[in-house]
Amino acid sequence: MLTAKQVLLAGIFGLSAAYELPRASSLSRFFNQLPLGFGQKDVDASRFKWLLVLRHQPLVEIESICYDDLGKFGDFICNDNVVDTGDDERWKPFCNISKVLEDNYPLVYDKASVKKVNTFGLVYTVAGSDPSLKPILLTAHQDVVPVESETVDLWDYPPFSAHYN
Repeated sequence: MLTAKQVLLAGIFGLSAAYELPRASSLSRFFNQLPLGFGQKDVDASRFKWLLVLRHQPLVEIESICYDDLGKFGDFICNDNVVDTGDDERWKPFCNISKVLEDNYPLVYDKASVKKVNTFGLVYTVAGSDPSLKPILLTAHQDVVPVESETVDLWDYPPFSAHYN
């Protein structure tokens, strides 16, 4: 059970997967409920790591590239909703992010209220049990920079292959 008044989760998924928080932490108690066994001492670390990789790979495979010359939004269908994406189809991959997060982190979606902000922004709020405590804010980004085409042959693996070694 959380003790903070609110925990705003923006990009919390990577944090929950990558770091073991102190046992006394309210966040650790929240993440310990994750189905992958986060924070449990009897979990096989190598199995846990690979489960986290498999859970995160679909996000890395989304070509959410932010170009300097991205156009304005217009209208097209995004996860069964009409989204304002303009004539620039390069916004379309961003539609997939919220669905992939929901599919891969169902417990977070079960415990948090999720609010979309400015079409693609996501704010996750988890109410705590002690309203006298201050909230915390964790942030992340959904976009990546473009890969220069002349450098692709220098990569060991394609940019969006989500290869982990």
